[in-house]
Amino acid sequence: MQVNSLTYFYQLPLSNHQANYQTLKQQYRAQIEAVKLQQQKIDSLHQLDIQHTEKLNNAKAEIAKLNDAVRAGTKQLHVNAVCPIPKTATTQSRHNEATPQLSKQLEKIISVSER
Repeated sequence: MQVNSLTYFYQLPLSNHQANYQTLKQQYRAQIEAVKLQQQKIDSLHQLDIQHTEKLNNAKAEIAKLNDAVRAGTKQLHVNAVCPIPKTATTQSRHNEATPQLSKQLEKIISVSER
């Protein structure tokens, strides 16, 4: 009986270490999988960022190209605007009596400056 109890005494810590090792090994594998999944998400978001940045840069280039064409006179910009009716009706026409007004949606998009 004495030998069996000694063997049990020395085997108990070893089995505990083996169980701890297996637990840590499983946690390590789970962590590796989590890191791989996170890296895949990062790569996917990076690709989306590249695509959206390219679209944005193309749109900015198109806007600049259209602005240059309008300035050069090769293209024209037409804006629908409404001139308000003056409160007092007169028979005489006055220059710049009423300023054209843009629709509310258009006002949010562009700003108007007088030359």
